[in-house]
Amino acid sequence: MAANQIGKMTIGKRRVVVGLIGLVVLGLMLCVILRPNLAMALEEDPSELFWVLIEEARWGESEAQYAVAMMYTAGEGVKMDQKEAAKWFEKAAEEGHPHAMFKIAERYEKGNGISTDSEKAMMWYRKAAETGYAMSDDNAYYDQVRQAEIVSMKEKYWQEQHEEDRE
Repeated sequence: MAANQIGKMTIGKRRVVVGLIGLVVLGLMLCVILRPNLAMALEEDPSELFWVLIEEARWGESEAQYAVAMMYTAGEGVKMDQKEAAKWFEKAAEEGHPHAMFKIAERYEKGNGISTDSEKAMMWYRKAAETGYAMSDDNAYYDQVRQAEIVSMKEKYWQEQHEEDRE
């Protein structure tokens, strides 16, 4: 709101605007003061942490989305639910979270909480690799899946060539 617009407001409206600004400033100050206490309370009660994270996740924060997915996976702070975990891994992956990309690829590969889909699994494995996601065990698994894809492509090519030879 521009300064000239505030000058044209009635006294009642000015009080409301000033009051709202004051509440926002007070809220920010309380967050700064209480944040250490909040962090300690959240560590003691995973369900409280879940509710804080789910709000951040709904706003599209990929780290929160990934954390929510992990909590659903482990049943920590919330009832274990593999479908919900897969949903949040995919949302985080869509936001560019490399670990989530790998996790959702695994789920599409194995059908954990989601229908198997080898094309989506490979797409997410590739995207995770393109981001530089690198953990030795995960890379070995990715290489194994990639090798299987290459073998499958060779078999398909071989079958197509033999079908052409028969015609």
